[in-house]
Amino acid sequence: MNAMTKEPGAASQATTMDGGHVVLCGLGRVGRGILDVLRRLGERVTVITLPSAAEAGDPAPNEELNILRGDARDEGLLARAGLARAKALIAATDSDLVNVTIALHARQAAPAVPVVVRLFDQELSGPLCAALGIRPRRWAPRLRSQ
Repeated sequence: MNAMTKEPGAASQATTMDGGHVVLCGLGRVGRGILDVLRRLGERVTVITLPSAAEAGDPAPNEELNILRGDARDEGLLARAGLARAKALIAATDSDLVNVTIALHARQAAPAVPVVVRLFDQELSGPLCAALGIRPRRWAPRLRSQ
């Protein structure tokens, strides 16, 4: 897996590593939307994103935001993101397999940390929830006329 690289302005790592932050995996369209909501709510966030995905207009790191570069499936990177002390982990990449792998690693490393998993394949959610012992939450985006 990829090694971590820190955002130059991410001196806030000590702040988010103290705990009570949200670990957000994936910074695509959905991940950015989640990040916007979390920031408006005043949450401290550590984002894990692939270097290629992060290059397209990164949000500015500050005291509430820390950006780590690498593959969120890397258990060491999850640990460096402060998973054990996090308020929650959100796996929001554009790949079901990647999101499920992240969730499994997170459950194993920090069973008490709530995990949210973005899934495209609704048939996968039932067996996954049963295997992980979690309750499924369904969300269907509202279609807006253009």
